[in-house]
Amino acid sequence: MKKSNRRTPDEQIEELAKTLWESPYSDYVRGLLKEIQGKVVASSIAGQKGYLLGFGDGSWVACYFANRRMQWRVGAEEPARPELRLIGGRPRGQTTRRARPKSGPSPYSMESELASAHGWPVTNLTIGVKSFSLCFPRGMQLQPKIRATPSGGKALRVYWERW
Repeated sequence: MKKSNRRTPDEQIEELAKTLWESPYSDYVRGLLKEIQGKVVASSIAGQKGYLLGFGDGSWVACYFANRRMQWRVGAEEPARPELRLIGGRPRGQTTRRARPKSGPSPYSMESELASAHGWPVTNLTIGVKSFSLCFPRGMQLQPKIRATPSGGKALRVYWERW
């Protein structure tokens, strides 16, 4: 009887996870965790290509879609025009107080989703092939999704979800 060289589904998943973990993109994203872990979200700005979170200590992180993947930039001073351009030019809205996501059949609001993270500390990250999520206590996360725009471009949307 000839032994099969086929891998089990569990082995395939383990290999994929290892490949992802050891990728240059994963190394890049893990650098973000060192910068923001434990910081408490105090404010947020939503843009067409990403978002910016302000922290209680005055620092911030911009998470945005560029070059076919999600990227990040951090700062210690008030974000300037170049950072606002990274998240999509003119911000769609700024939220500085705690707000609840809209319930029921109301339309999606990125501002509302981001506002759900206000008052919560960043605890970890989840890393995908081309994107990452910021994680918070109680299994909550800001989950990004890349969407096509009517003009044929790409836009980043984020959802407050349990992971």
